[in-house]
Formats: sequence, C-alpha cells, structure tokens
Amino acid sequence: GRSPEQLLTEVRSEFDRWRKPLPTGLSLCTDDEKKLWRQSEAVLRMGQVRQPNTATRKNNGMVLASLPPGEWHTGWVRDAMYAIVALARMGHHAEAKAALDFFLGAEPVSKFSSYVSGQSYRISVCRYFGNGEEEADYSGQQTPNVELDGWGLMLWTARQYVDASGDTAWLSSRTRLGATVYDALLTGVAQPLSKNLESSGIAKADSSIWEVHDEFKKHFAYTTLTTIRGFCDMAQLATKAGQGGDAGTYRALSKKARDGFLASFLDQQGAIAGSIEELAMNQYLDGAVVEAFTWNILKDSEYTGRTGKATLDSLGKLRVDSGGYKRNDDGKSTYDNNEWIMIDLRMADALWRAGREQESGGVLQPIIDKASANFYLLPELYNAVRSDGAIGKYTGSIPMVGYGGGAYVLTMMDRSGLVEPNDCGDGQGNKSSGRAYKCGVDNPTMPGGPGNPGSPGTPTAEQVPYADACLCGIGRQHGGPGALLAPW
Repeated sequence: GRSPEQLLTEVRSEFDRWRKPLPTGLSLCTDDEKKLWRQSEAVLRMGQVRQPNTATRKNNGMVLASLPPGEWHTGWVRDAMYAIVALARMGHHAEAKAALDFFLGAEPVSKFSSYVSGQSYRISVCRYFGNGEEEADYSGQQTPNVELDGWGLMLWTARQYVDASGDTAWLSSRTRLGATVYDALLTGVAQPLSKNLESSGIAKADSSIWEVHDEFKKHFAYTTLTTIRGFCDMAQLATKAGQGGDAGTYRALSKKARDGFLASFLDQQGAIAGSIEELAMNQYLDGAVVEAFTWNILKDSEYTGRTGKATLDSLGKLRVDSGGYKRNDDGKSTYDNNEWIMIDLRMADALWRAGREQESGGVLQPIIDKASANFYLLPELYNAVRSDGAIGKYTGSIPMVGYGGGAYVLTMMDRSGLVEPNDCGDGQGNKSSGRAYKCGVDNPTMPGGPGNPGSPGTPTAEQVPYADACLCGIGRQHGGPGALLAPW
C-alpha cells in the first residue's frame, strides 16, 4: 500500500542508517574522494548475497566480483577477500562476518583435491556457482584453474575481521558444518596450505591470480606472498584463540616462506619477479608482486631499500598509454594489455609507502577524476589499446567490487596512515604505511591549501553525500563530446 516515493524514501533512510562514520584519522580531502568512498561503500554492500540459505542453495554471505551488468557477477574467492577486508576495516563487521561464514560453510568443496596434494580443504580453489558449490573454471582449457592463493587470503581476511571487530568469540563459535571457526581455519585452510609448499617454504606451482590454468601452472610470487601473509595471520589468530603451539608453528612457516621467497624470486637488481619460471626466461614483470608492500611482507626499512626500489622501478615498465599499469608483460591479449584498476590502486599504495608520493598521486588522482564522471563507479579496466577505441575509456566489468570499491577503500586508509594489523602474534609487524596524507598540505590547491584557506577537516558521515546513478540513460558529462572523462 505504499507509494513509490514512500518506498524510495524508506530505502534511502535504511541505507543511511547502515552507513558507518568514517574511520578516525581518515583523510578524504575533496568532494570526489568522499563521494567515491561512499559509492564504494554502496557497491561493497550490493555485492553481497543476502538471501537466506535453502536446502539446495547455501550462498548467504557470498561476495561477488562485480555487479551486473559487469560480466564477473559470481563468487570469486580472491576478489571477495579484498572486499571483506575493506568492509571489516570500514566498520561493517556484520557483513564481513557473514562473508567469512559463507566460506567456512559452503558445500560441496574439496572437489579438486587431486590437484592439491590430495588435501581436503574448506575454501574453493577458484570460485563458486550461485548455489554455493565450488567451481574451478575451465574457460575452454583442458585443465581447471587451481589457485592456492585463496587459502592464504582467507587467513588474512579472517584476521583482519577479528582485529577490526574485536570479535575473538567468533573463533570458538560453530560453523554451519559443525566445527568451530578456529578448527575450520586450522584444518581446512592452514594445514592444507602447509601441505602444498616446496621444501624452501614457498608455495607449490599453481594457476594463481591471473588464472593460467593448471596445465600452465608456475611458482607465482603472488601465491607465495599470500602464503607468507596468511601464515602470519594464522599465528595471530592462534594467539587470540589461546593456541600458543599453533602460533609458533605458523609464525615459523611464515618466516620460512618469506626467506624462501627472497631467495627465489629476486632478479640480479633485487626486483621481485612474477614467477620463478618467468625469471629464468627473463620475462617476469607482474603487477601482483606489489602486494609485497601492501601486505607488509617487506619490512618498513625495506620499502626504500634495494628490493623495494628495484621492484617499483621494474614495475614502472608496465605503464601503458592510458597512464596506469597493465597486469603483466605476457601480452597475450588486449585483456592483458589494458590498464588494471586493481594494480593502479595497490601501486598507488605501495608508492606512497615508499615515499614516492608524487608518483602515487599521479596514479591515484586520474582514477578519482574518471570516477567523478561515471557516477563514482570503478571499472575493471581502462582501455589502453588504440585499436579498441578511445584510450582511457572504461572497459571490462563495471562496477568491480573487491577489485574496485574494496581496493579504493584500502588505498585511502593506508594513505592516511591507518595501516592494517600485520604482526605475526609477536608484536613485530610494520608500524606505518608511510607518512600520513594531510588535507591542505598534500593537495595545496584544494580547500585548506596555501592558496585556498579554510581547512575542511575530516568529514563526518553526514557530510559525505552520494549521487544517484541511473545506468539506463547516461549522457555525456564533464567535458562534452569526446572528452576522456565521459561516462562509459
């Protein structure tokens, strides 16, 4: 019996109540930064399945990689983890917990145990069908995508939720399948991962982040980076659960994996290669190695040291005509050669941590500017291939969830000095993520800067608006015909 106007008003009111105040210390200095934060918050919410489970469908809490009309509106493990960490760190703990509970209660899984040393496991080796069943994705190839990185990412995400929420009781609660959360993480994630290591401590060959399929598997740096991060976080979870023996075990495994990583993946200049096999072929650039900075695998002192400098310098070779970074130097398709928003955002984060602040801003600001012309929605890619149309236009799946809104949230928090907890249960983690960004100092032409006095300060939730977006009738904006910033 309610009118359309009443329904809309009530939905808006509910959405406003759901939004969280901005984290204390977060520096969002321009209207565009604020609006992109709030739209990213909305996309993260809309990316989560909220229908109750049924007898045949166990997908409550699943986080999708993109929203329709984006092609990737399905449940990839890796994309979801970036989204969940963002939700947890923003203060949306109920949504983060529901997503983690989905992973620990999804079934059936362990369908591809023959590819992972015969191990039973709780987290899909790739993604999920809509009903919550594990899917490995063949995409026309003879073998599936089998990605071990999702297991380390699950441990990272679980730890970030517990630390952000303070909900240590969750570790002793029961999963949908009966085991406690801690035991499910231990026996269904950490232990299977430990059984898929080389003697050096690095992860075994897999399909990894760019999904090359099992027939083309390699020892990818990204997978070992997730292993180092995940074991470290498992040690902290064990400490919080009062399991000191497990804490010691996984702290040692994390250290061994890091030592093996630094011994196996560096080129002669000290730069991190994308894989051991590609390093041997001298074609090894991979933007995913930037996570060595953003996950605090490199220590504070190493950001600007030999390996940090050499890695960022080498990744500069991945810059494309549209301004940002392609994902690697494989060059097998336009998909490879386009600009990847996920890599841009994580690179902006890493450059800021390394004190290369002007470079960081040069990567981040165009993303914000383009989003302002596109209802503050972030795409998977910017076109960097001239034969495919205008350089810099939105392409790929739009909007992305973890690889879009989630990555933006994490970048802006890190830029503000709000570094995620990263010690291995021993208090010895990195203490900073670079100098904290300051409104009016780092953006002098904006309000509060030397030429524009009147510092706005950190805005409250009520001060941050969001724009309506109707994708059914988009006209040109911000510059007229042919403008780079025209909506996609």
